[in-house]
Amino acid sequence: APVQRIAGDSTTDFNLKTSDSPDTDFPVRILNLRQGALWYKKDNKFKIPKAYIRFHLISPIIQETPDNLVLFDLFINILAHNLAELAYEADVAQLEYKLMAGEHGLVIRLKGFNHKLPLLLKLIVDQLMDFSTEPSVFNMFMEQLKKTYFNILIKHDRLGRDVRLLILEPHRWSVIQKYRALTEGLSIHQLTAFVAALKSELYAEGLVQGNFTSAESREFLQYFTEKLQFQPLAAEVPVLFQVVELPQKQHLCRVKSLNKGDPNSEVTVYYQSGLRKLREHALMELMVMHMEEPCFDFLRTKETLGEGNTSSTALICFFLIPWLCHRLTAATCRNM
Repeated sequence: APVQRIAGDSTTDFNLKTSDSPDTDFPVRILNLRQGALWYKKDNKFKIPKAYIRFHLISPIIQETPDNLVLFDLFINILAHNLAELAYEADVAQLEYKLMAGEHGLVIRLKGFNHKLPLLLKLIVDQLMDFSTEPSVFNMFMEQLKKTYFNILIKHDRLGRDVRLLILEPHRWSVIQKYRALTEGLSIHQLTAFVAALKSELYAEGLVQGNFTSAESREFLQYFTEKLQFQPLAAEVPVLFQVVELPQKQHLCRVKSLNKGDPNSEVTVYYQSGLRKLREHALMELMVMHMEEPCFDFLRTKETLGEGNTSSTALICFFLIPWLCHRLTAATCRNM
């Protein structure tokens, strides 16, 4: 079995690969096919026998309905469950992997010593190709996912984030819609049909960095296309939701918490900056860093309040203390 070779073979190769392409400061695209693309960067700085591999399998069907989103979450959870025992010994070889449900596709991330990393990638692709599950496992993850969605809905900060994204990204499905789809009932046959449809038409975009040659890196994308035998996408699928441009005036959206026993509240103050150049984004990062310290000092040190505040580089500011933080942030900005 492939997993036995990952941990059982003691002849690990720690040699550094001889480069077969020019050194670059940033990843470059070395493959551009209808089924996918591959970006590559040789390690020319740290020079250690490790590598990082990331693939994004993009599909148009994930965002079609709330049912599909729930089935996708179930698929990722069950696939990770199926891999848990098979890939356990990869930890012994100091290899790491993670499967993530992206908004528009499955994200596969691997890192570790490069010699056995291709075996782990092939193991994941093989399990993806031969995906199956038992009714007991399906029901177990159905119940687990219900609890996950419910816990998101009863937390005011998570609900606030969901409402904000629904306003800004009208094509997004809400957690409430996903929870309803799950509670109304999904079957294992629906999951099987969804996974088959998902694998039939994909766009696989990958990044390989570290101690691999460009020729070896090309083989990873080739393994995906040969094993899964998927068709190219009929039309390009965006990997980010389109954000609406808000009118330049104040807007207020108030939503009651779904957890009536929670006395906490949250105020989200959103400043939309629009499209900016890289330098302007760097300046916004600097401004956010400058804002965080006085806010923390006032709330935690002077007012000894247990709640927190965070900011993000998109100039989206989240405050868990009503309007007091809003005024403080405005004052901070005026003094900059």
